[in-house]
Amino acid sequence: MSQHTNIKMLALAEMVIEWGLDAALPPSVATELDKAAQQHPRADGHPDPPQGAG
Repeated sequence: MSQHTNIKMLALAEMVIEWGLDAALPPSVATELDKAAQQHPRADGHPDPPQGAG
């Protein structure tokens, strides 16, 4: 994701931690994170919720 957004890995890691604490991700990071997540099946075997759902 660092290469796709041109943001250093440390900065991305900090953003993800802050996101876990209810901070918003920059749109470019959120888009790339969503793309990456869509490429991998969920570990629990359940389908992904529709985009935009909590």
